[in-house]
Amino acid sequence: MRNIFILINRELKTYFYSIMGYVILAMFLLIYGFVFWFLVNAFSNPQNNFNEPITNFFFGTFYYWFILIIVPPLLTMKTIAEERKSGSLELLMTASVTEFQIIISKFAASFIFYVFMWLITIYYFFLLSPHTALDWNMIFVGYLGTFLVGGVFISLGIFSSTISRNQIVAAVISFGLGLLIFSLSFISYFIDFQSVKSVLEYINIMDSTIKFSQGVLDTRPVVYFLSLIIFFNYLSVRILDSQRWR
Repeated sequence: MRNIFILINRELKTYFYSIMGYVILAMFLLIYGFVFWFLVNAFSNPQNNFNEPITNFFFGTFYYWFILIIVPPLLTMKTIAEERKSGSLELLMTASVTEFQIIISKFAASFIFYVFMWLITIYYFFLLSPHTALDWNMIFVGYLGTFLVGGVFISLGIFSSTISRNQIVAAVISFGLGLLIFSLSFISYFIDFQSVKSVLEYINIMDSTIKFSQGVLDTRPVVYFLSLIIFFNYLSVRILDSQRWR
């Protein structure tokens, strides 16, 4: 356990002590600052009659999904690929750490930074709270869904970095696979076979995330997202283990 905490601390420094981490954070805050400003102006306009709370839009705009798909590849592209390129991965694997500890520490550090980015945006709701009634339960469930789906894309990004020797290639693979998983959300609308349609509806990431934004806490998408996170991290561990003996 001590090794994992040491490795997590090492990985977190690559985000908080490097320009890359702050560039990603600045890009994120700029985009979501614009989203918040746009939504506040839209909801404060008396000509607009919205029947849904602002949280449904805060966790459901085009920019929301853009962030979910583009940020994890940027956070994870260097995790394994860059270490392999620099030769530090070989040194790390000869130390008294296991492949599981390496992968789990990189996932944890990336996830912590990702959560940190989103937690900053809670301030937006505190700004709104004196002026309108907010359903904080819905807000917290929306953040939970955001963290879970983000964890899926982060584990996918680490997997992509594990199978690549170049961080740009790793980011492209991660983005492509993430976009493919997201696109599966639309295929169920064009399938007539009920059995196949039911499976696609169950793995529909977009619909599951929308339910979180509506304050619906269903254990099925929680289990599904956690299963994907475990699956991709397991694949990363196995690939790293197979590469140790090459």
